[in-house]
Amino acid sequence: MKITKSNADNPYSTPDADRHKFHYNSKDHNVAEVATIKTDGFVDTNGAYVYTGGGGTSTDYMKATRGDWFSGSNFYFSTYYHRDNFPTLDYHCPLVDFKYKDGNGKSVDLKYYGVAFTGGGYDMISPRVGWSLTAGDLHFVTTTGYASGHAGGAFNDPDTMLGFTLDAARDTDMSANPDSIAAVIWNLPGDNTPVLQDAPATPVDGHKTVLINPTEFKIAKPGYDIASATKAQLAFSAVKNPVKVIASGDIAIAASATTSHDFGFTVDASVYVDVQYYETGGDIYYPASPSAQLYGAKYYVSGSAIYFENAGAACRARFIVMAVDTLGASTGSNKPLQQFEEGGEKVVRILAPGSGSPARLSDIVVDSRWPTLPILAEGYVSVSVGVGGQPVNHVIDFTNPGLLPFVKMSVIRSFGGKLLAMPPLVRRLRRSGAAIGDMGGDTVYTTTSLSGTRVTITTHRGNVINAWLDGALVRTESTDAEVVGVRYYVFGIPA
Repeated sequence: MKITKSNADNPYSTPDADRHKFHYNSKDHNVAEVATIKTDGFVDTNGAYVYTGGGGTSTDYMKATRGDWFSGSNFYFSTYYHRDNFPTLDYHCPLVDFKYKDGNGKSVDLKYYGVAFTGGGYDMISPRVGWSLTAGDLHFVTTTGYASGHAGGAFNDPDTMLGFTLDAARDTDMSANPDSIAAVIWNLPGDNTPVLQDAPATPVDGHKTVLINPTEFKIAKPGYDIASATKAQLAFSAVKNPVKVIASGDIAIAASATTSHDFGFTVDASVYVDVQYYETGGDIYYPASPSAQLYGAKYYVSGSAIYFENAGAACRARFIVMAVDTLGASTGSNKPLQQFEEGGEKVVRILAPGSGSPARLSDIVVDSRWPTLPILAEGYVSVSVGVGGQPVNHVIDFTNPGLLPFVKMSVIRSFGGKLLAMPPLVRRLRRSGAAIGDMGGDTVYTTTSLSGTRVTITTHRGNVINAWLDGALVRTESTDAEVVGVRYYVFGIPA
């Protein structure tokens, strides 16, 4: 199944390598998927765990939450999900994003947090920061083990639970503490597990390759029988739901102003939006620049437009609006194959069998207007200590047919002999020098060159995470959760 972007490109003859010309190509298996989005409002439970789903008890539940120490800018919040919440998740340790919204429904993707010590301290910026970086504040554990954290027993069992915490004591965000958080769980590995994809095999006479019935719609890759094919052996499936890009772009954001971009399709406000900001004419850093200059804006979707409220310096925003929302899939008896006209454009749409009417974004498997999200490069790098305390650069070169690179990564850290996965962070030391360095030892960031064909991962393992004065002495602190690896993805969004 192929759908090209332009009528000038014949789906039969356009080379598969011209990925930027396709909205959908079932032969292109290296595309991103989102398993689900879980949203939580921050609730103070006075330190007690609240169990929901199942029997609603400490031994039979689908979700456990706990909130404590809510006062001013301080709070602690944790959520643990039973893995049965994620029936389409294929990986033990997934790639995860964290998205925050304030009480007005406006998003801020990065959290800023600073601590002052006498003659020192540090500033951190990350999708998830807090005053502590101990095991309980790290998120998705890998298959190699787990560390004890804020809760005992099944909470910390990686075979049973997925958990994350947000610890925002002494938060110095540019806004008040968030009103809600969404964990965007990609159906991609967040550790060194390979992406699950079997290569096409030699076709076999007699194999049935297509199955369509009221509950299933799938097509096997060449060489596999549809009756026994695994998900990795399918060319198309309603449960193999790639990301659809409703809108994307790279636009200028004015200083101290609101900038809008209309993408021509009305969506629910809970639609998944991702943004990376950078200096005009400069490289793109993720999650943030190592310099002291901060770029970024609150953003929100209303109707058919995205709005950026920028209280700071002028910059650029590279953004994606994806056909995934927090509503999740519906249920009903809607027709899976649909053809209609909207805004003068003929549309072909495929829904997951059993979807309701009207269809939600999460029901849509293919929409002829919306391209998938190709993965231009992905892999895992092991992180070592730099020579003489210098940072280490890991250079990734890749082929780009004309898409805009958009980086995601998961940082693997070692704690007590166990491995944990967490979002990247940039830690700038307020006291620096030849013997200390400028960046904390847990800093990991990427630089995307303007050429669009190279991403550099910079790590600072071995450096301290804080330095300050104690009288005439310089005291330092090192992390107890060393960065040992980075799982990275370079997505390609339409220009």
